[in-house]
Amino acid sequence: RMIVENKHAILSAIFQDLGKHAIEAEVGEVGTTLIEIDELLSQLPAYAKPQQVPSPGLLMPAFSEIRYEPLRSPGCLVISPFNYPINLSLVPVAGSLAAGNPVILKPSEMATNVATLLAKLVPQYFEPSVFAIVEGGIPETTQLLQHPWGLVFFTGSSRVGKIVAAQAAQTLTPVILELGGKSPTYIAKDCPDMRVVADRICWGKTVNGGQTCVAPDYVLCHRDVLDQFVKDAKKSLVRMYGEDAQKSNLTRIINEDSAKRIISGIKEVELGGESKGKMIYGGSKLCDASSRFVAPTIVLGPTLGTQLMKEEIFGPVLPIIPVSSDEEAIEFIAKQQAVMTPLALYVFTRSSCVFEKIAASCPSATLVRNDVIVQFGSPSLPIGGLGTSGYGCYHGKYSIDSFSHKRATIYKPATVAFEYGGVRYAPYDDWGGLKGKMFVMLTKIPKIPVLHSRWIGIALLLILVNAVASTLFPVEMQEMKETAFNLFAKILS
Repeated sequence: RMIVENKHAILSAIFQDLGKHAIEAEVGEVGTTLIEIDELLSQLPAYAKPQQVPSPGLLMPAFSEIRYEPLRSPGCLVISPFNYPINLSLVPVAGSLAAGNPVILKPSEMATNVATLLAKLVPQYFEPSVFAIVEGGIPETTQLLQHPWGLVFFTGSSRVGKIVAAQAAQTLTPVILELGGKSPTYIAKDCPDMRVVADRICWGKTVNGGQTCVAPDYVLCHRDVLDQFVKDAKKSLVRMYGEDAQKSNLTRIINEDSAKRIISGIKEVELGGESKGKMIYGGSKLCDASSRFVAPTIVLGPTLGTQLMKEEIFGPVLPIIPVSSDEEAIEFIAKQQAVMTPLALYVFTRSSCVFEKIAASCPSATLVRNDVIVQFGSPSLPIGGLGTSGYGCYHGKYSIDSFSHKRATIYKPATVAFEYGGVRYAPYDDWGGLKGKMFVMLTKIPKIPVLHSRWIGIALLLILVNAVASTLFPVEMQEMKETAFNLFAKILS
């Protein structure tokens, strides 16, 4: 309700911080957040329902379940970034609340207008004991991390993520880190319609000004289709942002320092000549750091030592690396993975075999065939990092899993009948050693399925009793069986 009733104020605040077009903000921020909340509201009874699980035969009769309960007091801490200041703030908050945890949100101080708006709106819709905002920068974040939490959920850079994890470790607070990295895109020789490929990659690289953690960071393109991709990529950028992108609706970089960092990477290639790469679209002359504008730029063949290939770009600059085979692409990605594990891997190919070969050879947190970024919009998929791109996941059911304590619970009737003669209690040498052997025999009983656990437990119990009695009293048991059989025969006749 807070989002719906204040949508226009939210879109305005996002525009002030990032210059993001209202439609882009409504889809990427408001819309995706509401989809996530709707998913949690509609599926919460199923997601949070105690999960019955099989019980070991050794414990029969026993009934086991996993209960989803809130984490420890005082609740959870969410530290959100600037690039999607609504989505990356409120989606984890929704997961925490749905799992029953109070939550403190520390929004990014870089997206000042959104942070100020949230600080104003949240107290109007939530009790402070349920959901509260703490504004501020490094001092406030440091102070928050000095306290124990049920969970700290951090989205941001790897550098800051290491600091957050180290501070949380002092209070033994578990952490989910949603970080970034250089997400590779491979265009195979047999790629689909090249215009579609170019449109999707250029959109993924420039949406939100390229400030998306799962954006395609660089492209590995098979030489046989390189010229066509370059041609279509240029056309795509012109269709999206016109001949003068500064007059377009391209989202601006969050601040001047970040814009300068990206522009310096472009200039490094320009000043280094073709030995460091070739500028084939855009360039630093079209950029303006003072207005936080970085022009969509394509760089062909930048060397691994350049800033563009060493760091996550986080801007609308697309390096293209020509390769001659699938194996060369795999080798290149593997070298990059030695430094940082990608948050996403994108493969454009018609061949399932090529896709599976790349997937099997190149680990990544998420994997998409023939598109980019779209995995982030699904509440049915776990979104999270791998290696240097973070750990833990969320969205939909996976938010409930991450923000819940899974409490192992067993119910076992306490009656003498289910003590089995006390075989589990010492001493085990009683009955000439038979007591210990019977205890061992219990461990051989298969686990009891959930659906029919009571009936199977009773049946296994009868089988066990029969086996033990037949061993101890063979003559008497045989006579009882014959008597029971004769009685049953008379009833049938």
